[in-house]
Amino acid sequence: MSTIDAFANRLQVFGACASVGEIATDPAWRKLDSCVRTLGFKHWTYSAAPTCAWSVTAAPDLTLSTYPIRHMASYFGNRFDRTSPGSAEAQVGQPARSFSAIRESAPPGPKLSMLLRLNRVHDVTRGLAIPLGGAFGTRGILTLAYQGGEAELDSSLAEVTSSLLALASDLHLEVQRNHADSFLLNRLPRLSAKQVQLLRLFADGYGNSEVADRLSRSIHTIDKRVAHLKAALGARSIAQLTALSLRWDLLS
Repeated sequence: MSTIDAFANRLQVFGACASVGEIATDPAWRKLDSCVRTLGFKHWTYSAAPTCAWSVTAAPDLTLSTYPIRHMASYFGNRFDRTSPGSAEAQVGQPARSFSAIRESAPPGPKLSMLLRLNRVHDVTRGLAIPLGGAFGTRGILTLAYQGGEAELDSSLAEVTSSLLALASDLHLEVQRNHADSFLLNRLPRLSAKQVQLLRLFADGYGNSEVADRLSRSIHTIDKRVAHLKAALGARSIAQLTALSLRWDLLS
């Protein structure tokens, strides 16, 4: 079996996806796989989703992984993608960290115990989680299972992280540029007609007071609607609201 065939058999795609074949055959994954194996990692998982309000009822993040299929099936089946301390949501704003550092910072509980048992079964107890930013409107994470010992990983953590961080960040940007629609599929909030109308006015360059006048509403009412939209889209300003609505094609 060729190296390409072997890689194709290991790569799995989880979550709703517009074009599994197109994403899975992107050369970016083979480049990543080659690099992480050279650095001593056995498996890797890349997940990404829009940065809008997170919900346990939302569709799972689109995930590509070379982890064992049974491990990933159990991972998603138990909704660890929403509760794991190493998930993209839990790691937002965090630096790259080893699995052991993440475990130490996580509150104990039955779900964590279940996850640790699952990881032991498939020997993915040692590794590294690298949160990914830089692709506007998208959060992501790269997790890697290490083949060596915990002490060996800890001693080379800084060196390994610096080697992987640039590659992982470039990969995140490239994948989101090429396949953003698949990662957004079924993961965006449903906006009301009034919310879309408001966003269109902001996109046309109107300010709060002008929007209030055009809609015959008070500034207070507009401010409340803007606050709800910011919460729904994960935006910090009207400029971000407008940019995200255009980025995610919410105005059509």
